[in-house]
Amino acid sequence: MKRKKIDNLEDLLGEPSFREWVSGEREDQQPFWEQWIRETPQNRQLAEQAISILKGIPFEIREVPLEPAMIREEWHKLHAKTSTSSPGEVPGPDSRRLRVHTWGLRIAAGFALLILSGFLLEYFVLNPYVDHHTAFGQQMTIILPDSTLVKLNANSTLSYRKQRPRKVWLDGEAFFQVKKKPETGANFRVLTNDLTVEVLGTAFNVIEKKDKTEVVLEEGSVKLNLNRDFESELLMKPGDLVSFSVQDEQDPILSQVKAEKVTSWKDGVLEFEDVPLTELMDRIQAIYGWQAVYYDESLKERKISLGLPAEDLESALLILSKTMGMKIEKVEGEDKVLLLR
Repeated sequence: MKRKKIDNLEDLLGEPSFREWVSGEREDQQPFWEQWIRETPQNRQLAEQAISILKGIPFEIREVPLEPAMIREEWHKLHAKTSTSSPGEVPGPDSRRLRVHTWGLRIAAGFALLILSGFLLEYFVLNPYVDHHTAFGQQMTIILPDSTLVKLNANSTLSYRKQRPRKVWLDGEAFFQVKKKPETGANFRVLTNDLTVEVLGTAFNVIEKKDKTEVVLEEGSVKLNLNRDFESELLMKPGDLVSFSVQDEQDPILSQVKAEKVTSWKDGVLEFEDVPLTELMDRIQAIYGWQAVYYDESLKERKISLGLPAEDLESALLILSKTMGMKIEKVEGEDKVLLLR
């Protein structure tokens, strides 16, 4: 996820996704902003100031190691004391009540700050994110604390809170074999920029592309909660492929596919059946990081059916070039380019 460079408080407050995250409108932004906050002390300081401004709480930078229970107890004491009088009960000549009320407001503001500081401490330090990341051409198998199996494809990131492993954020592609929890009935959720996948126990594939998210259901059933301004849910059955982009104002596209072909990458093979060469090369770019440039534009629409290694670029290019009867030249500079001719 790319952002403009943030050097000061004004830059941070000007970021729409930051404001949406703080307001709770976009939970999918959490991994990015929490990672950004952890990068430098300056980022943390800017974030604390910005959150305070957006929440309308007076702010002063300080370290306050207070237990949440202690804060709640002191807050209740303060509320009991200050609620017995009101600003309208201030005698003219005697300013003592006014001073008490003014100090009460200051103390209230101070405790609001302590509550915010305690929240930030617990939110970012005591319950941190666990991040798993794969490089281009790399795959990773992850067993979550709830025994859910995740196969993370190349150039992808999976994040979840240490104490809440059944709610994960995905940037890239992953296959999930979700472990059922009949004793608690707890749902498993996968969040992307476009939608949330909610399940009890099933097997499915999620890929977040540059402009959309695609979900393929292999077995079981899932519910999709689309990230739109209005309530929007969609139930899927095995073999369904749903494609949706939050940037478009179009309804999600539902189609039937052979799920095992879409998820074959987890077994080391990229399977393609009667697809345009451009679609295949987009997949190569997502997994290996090499962008295709077509010397002959007519190549783009040529259809192809074959299987390619999911973790061996050289072998994949050799098979592709022989199958298509074309030359593929690797040009490595500022950008990694595959010249097809």
